[in-house]
Amino acid sequence: MKSRGREQTSLSRWIWLSFFKIALIPLVVIGVVFVIIYFMTNMWSQRTFTSYMDKSIANEMLIIADSESGTISQQLDGISESVDLYAKQLLRAYDGPVKLTEEDAARLKWRDDGIYYTEADSKTGGAAVFYSGYVPVGEPEKDKTAKLLTTQYLMKDMQQSNPLIASIYINTFDSLNIIYPYFDVLSQYPLYMDIPGYNFYYEADEAHNPERKTVWTDSYLDPAGHGWMASAIKPIYRNGKLEGVAGIDITIGTIVQRVLNLSIPYDGYCMLVGNDGMLIAIPAAGEGDWGVNELTDHHYQEAILQDTFKPDAFNLLQRSDITAFTNMLFEEETGVTRLMLTDDYHEVAWSTIDGIGWKLIIVLPTANIYAESNHIRSQITETGIVIIAGFLAIYIIYYAVLFRRAFHIAEEIGTPLREINDVVLKIGEGEYFHTSPVYMVSELAETSEGIVRMGEHLGEANEQLMSTQRQLIQSQRDLEALVVALEDIVIECDAEGNILNLWSDKMSLLQEYEKDENGYTVNTFFGREVGERITNQFLKVAREGVSSQIEFKLKDHDVERWYQAKIVQIAKASNAFAVSAREVTERVMMEQSVIASKEIAEKANLSKTEFIAQLSNELRTSLNAVLGFAQVLKYDEKSLDHNQMEAVSEIINAGAHLLSQTNLIFNYSRVESGAIELNIESIKMADLFEEVSSIVRHLSSQTGVEVQIRTSECSEYSILADRVRLKQILINLLSNAINYNKPDGTVVVYCEALDDCMRFHVVDTGYGIPASEIENIFTPFYRIQQKDNTKDGSGIGLSVSKELIEAMEGQMGVESTVGEGSHFWFDLRLSDV
Repeated sequence: MKSRGREQTSLSRWIWLSFFKIALIPLVVIGVVFVIIYFMTNMWSQRTFTSYMDKSIANEMLIIADSESGTISQQLDGISESVDLYAKQLLRAYDGPVKLTEEDAARLKWRDDGIYYTEADSKTGGAAVFYSGYVPVGEPEKDKTAKLLTTQYLMKDMQQSNPLIASIYINTFDSLNIIYPYFDVLSQYPLYMDIPGYNFYYEADEAHNPERKTVWTDSYLDPAGHGWMASAIKPIYRNGKLEGVAGIDITIGTIVQRVLNLSIPYDGYCMLVGNDGMLIAIPAAGEGDWGVNELTDHHYQEAILQDTFKPDAFNLLQRSDITAFTNMLFEEETGVTRLMLTDDYHEVAWSTIDGIGWKLIIVLPTANIYAESNHIRSQITETGIVIIAGFLAIYIIYYAVLFRRAFHIAEEIGTPLREINDVVLKIGEGEYFHTSPVYMVSELAETSEGIVRMGEHLGEANEQLMSTQRQLIQSQRDLEALVVALEDIVIECDAEGNILNLWSDKMSLLQEYEKDENGYTVNTFFGREVGERITNQFLKVAREGVSSQIEFKLKDHDVERWYQAKIVQIAKASNAFAVSAREVTERVMMEQSVIASKEIAEKANLSKTEFIAQLSNELRTSLNAVLGFAQVLKYDEKSLDHNQMEAVSEIINAGAHLLSQTNLIFNYSRVESGAIELNIESIKMADLFEEVSSIVRHLSSQTGVEVQIRTSECSEYSILADRVRLKQILINLLSNAINYNKPDGTVVVYCEALDDCMRFHVVDTGYGIPASEIENIFTPFYRIQQKDNTKDGSGIGLSVSKELIEAMEGQMGVESTVGEGSHFWFDLRLSDV
């Protein structure tokens, strides 16, 4: 017998299945959840610990790398400073007298093949000399040798005072080498050695070192027999010619020893890489990882005849398997990454050594870092397996007990449950109201009564649901009436543009279009062009999850109107969209009117600028003619009496003033229109103030105002500016400070160098500017409104000056106190020259 399409089963089986579902399965689920939580918690802890370890190790590696690279950088900076000092002493020696001691004269020999050299060391230890004979050696060359040999005791002191210095030397353009400590040069150097052909010379020449500063060479095999080394070299120029190169050698072995002595945790190690990618120093622990054997020594069977560098196997840039790492290494100053070396991961951190550009790299085997962590993870896994085994044992015992108990319960509650089941079936068929049967077992009686009450509640809820449904239908009708009453067009459509619902008073528009095979669509309502624009927005709205807006024109009974439509997706998982369109014709027409007015204003401003420029040009031509003829009359003193001469002077003064104002107006028009061209160059401050001071001296002599120019603190600096415009700005500010000063007043001009700019100050003891006028003084054609302001002027000098300063990437400002004076200042960029 079947009920509801399912097989009937015995009560004992049903109870057992019920127990299985509501008791055993939840317990199993809870056990599984606890086991999952156990493993997930430990996995989370492990990941958190690993993440913390990653950050800690990375920070520790960076700290070590930065600290050690800083130490090496300081030591190498000391070498660079020493070679600079030695180069200065060599320049003095070049210009000094020939001083050759008897001892040095005795140990200097000249061979028939043109080689000039020292055959022995001095008693107190001196430098070795080798004139290779590549360039013929005569008396001038011997004199030069004697001059330069005067620095050998300085070489000795410098070499002995710094343990990093292997040797110190001077190489000249004509293949003279003076080097300390002394060694047998004939047994080490090749005859006719062309010294400028070696990297420790040509890397300092004009082609390789145009800035003429101290530079470091790549690692190379020293011809002087000191093995692998790097050199700090400094070019020596005399009268613009490269006379020679001073250098200090440090052996790679010294650097390697320092790197090897670093204490790195987790059996890590350090190594050095040159800025050309060449491995400079690598300890034995890293040779297997990087596939090289460090070259810290070399056997000199014969003299080194040319540059000798480390083989390509030492160049990391030649390694295709670590290209990503080398790109990061040479693009970033410091960094940390994980790198696969010899089938094992390694943590790698690096820092750049300032001044020389070498990279100090720290390498830690990843397996060593996480060895203890991996051991703990293994123990956690074993513990989890034991927990799972315990849960299985408990569930098997519980299963057996539960199975026996199911049969006893079936006998006790079988009949009441069938009756209760009948009541439930009737409630399911819609008979909600029943009388509760009476049972001896209180739990069954309560269950029966609860089911009867549930039926009553379901009946009452069903009546309420039907009432609510009727109210929803009425609310839907009210909503449709409200939307139709709005002026907006509201459309519901699918992704293909088919209209599902439409609320609008524009229903008559549909009559102007024909239906397609799918009925009315946004194409038939708005027209094909606008309809396609709307449907194209559906994909964007669905993808980005935000609304979209478009504007379009719509023909409404032969009248074109502008509408703005907002498009939204009705539900995120739905394929339906809402389009709400509102008429915005009035706003669009207003925007178009504003744009047209702006274009008219811009054309008017351009016409004004062109008019001022043309008018200024005509005025300057005429004024130059007037001034020219007036100056001719002034020089004709015999033909003019005293009054006529005064009149001519007045003409010249007035014409000059008018020409000055015309030029200001012309400059203003050019600045305002952006047509002015600037010639930015490096200007020496001392030269600038020398040019300006003579002009200002003439102005101050006519007014009695004392002008003090204090430029000693910044006279050695250079700035980037247009020389003519800068003089114009300074003269303008100084003229204002003099003209608007008090009788017997003072004007102070000084400057100060800031971080990356030079600030000019012009301070006067004049009447000052009221606070209410400060914000207006840089406005074109504006003049301070004061009763005693009788000075001539157009009011554009300050505005032109400010525009020119800003055009030269500077800024200008002013501070003023009424009755005490004004303080104008402006900034311009410093030049690197």
